[in-house]
Amino acid sequence: MKRSELRRRTELKRGAPLRRTKGLSRHSRLASVGQRAKARRPLLVAAYAAVDARSGGICEARVDHVCNGTAVEHHHLFTRNTRPDKVTDPNAIIHICRPCHDWAGANPAAAVEAGISKRAWME
Repeated sequence: MKRSELRRRTELKRGAPLRRTKGLSRHSRLASVGQRAKARRPLLVAAYAAVDARSGGICEARVDHVCNGTAVEHHHLFTRNTRPDKVTDPNAIIHICRPCHDWAGANPAAAVEAGISKRAWME
């Protein structure tokens, strides 16, 4: 079957503003998520400061044959969507080097075994 040429139903006028045909429900929902994140930001900054003081700039994961020792990133033990109550808890955040953080993302099952990540049903 041969496909026909695609045609516009109406002419596209130069300089005419685009009209929105549907409501902004998705946009407004995303805005509320952004507002919640902004409200949580000071708590998260305080949690990061506590984690930095605890680690002293040394990687807390220390994965064998991966770690370079200098902590530069914060890693949440629980994913943000499984345990949102743990996002701002300093005990659920570790200071970690970039190679260990990459390893934990690439090997989630091994990261759980090593204690770098936790599943939502584990405490």
